[in-house]
Amino acid sequence: MSNILLLEDLPEIRAWLKVLIHQVFPQAQISEASRVHDALELITAVKFDLALIDGEMTGTAGRSVAAAIRSVPGRSRLPLVLMTTLGAQPAANDGTRDAREGRFAAYVTKPVRPAR
Repeated sequence: MSNILLLEDLPEIRAWLKVLIHQVFPQAQISEASRVHDALELITAVKFDLALIDGEMTGTAGRSVAAAIRSVPGRSRLPLVLMTTLGAQPAANDGTRDAREGRFAAYVTKPVRPAR
């Protein structure tokens, strides 16, 4: 896993996630985007191995971001991981529906807690 796109609108969360990613993938090259438009420009120009997508960005649902990424020529098979806080609320969607509907390979709930 060498080239990862991180789409997260909050800079402090992006910085924290970069630390976690480097703990798991020390050699990873991480490209950051805080807006969907910027992420789509990066995806058009760079071949990523994985994209981590914030599911609750202001004004944008994770599944619509997934659809936009899938529409970029040559990127339909890019593994997408949905990052969501929805699973933190017991009555809320646990993320699996968004993962299936948005064609995400997987999802993680925030806050992410490393295994002990």
